[in-house]
Amino acid sequence: MENETDSAATTVTEEIVARLMEAADGHFELFEMDEAIDLYNKALRILQLKRELEEQTSWVLAALGDCHYILGDLREALRLYVRAFNLPSGYSNAYVLLRTGQVYFGMDNLVQARYYLLQAYLIEGDGIFENEDERYFALIKDEELLRPEDQQQDIIEPPQQDAPAGIKRGMKLSLHRAKEKKPGERKTVPKGEDQ
Repeated sequence: MENETDSAATTVTEEIVARLMEAADGHFELFEMDEAIDLYNKALRILQLKRELEEQTSWVLAALGDCHYILGDLREALRLYVRAFNLPSGYSNAYVLLRTGQVYFGMDNLVQARYYLLQAYLIEGDGIFENEDERYFALIKDEELLRPEDQQQDIIEPPQQDAPAGIKRGMKLSLHRAKEKKPGERKTVPKGEDQ
């Protein structure tokens, strides 16, 4: 009986968050950032009560980061992307990695930008850059991991400068994942875990 109650509460929570996100996304598309931020924050407050909905939490944090990125508040955008990155599924979320790299690029920290953009590429391939400014892919296109196998030497090591303490755990996991994958190999997502 208790599991049924928990399951029903989770379902209701998911529906409420979905409605808030839909409304927030509508404001985002109209560049009404204050309204979007308010609704995303409401969704985030609800999700913080449900640990099992961490994937939705990462998307809300990324959406909030997007709002602040568009508003030009790169520090707040980075803080939100890093929070999303630090969730258990965050280090393998190519979108979060892409956006984190773009923020670092905007902050003229090209070492960190290159690292995060490369990690996004390793997970999703060049398709993740399809609708993005070409300067982001240009930053990583000469990396060894993107070269044919006979031209590679070693896996790129993550940069150590300016990495917030919370990111270091994710960097290690991400680097480990990169070493296990072959260049150009795409991540397969199990059914029911769409991003």
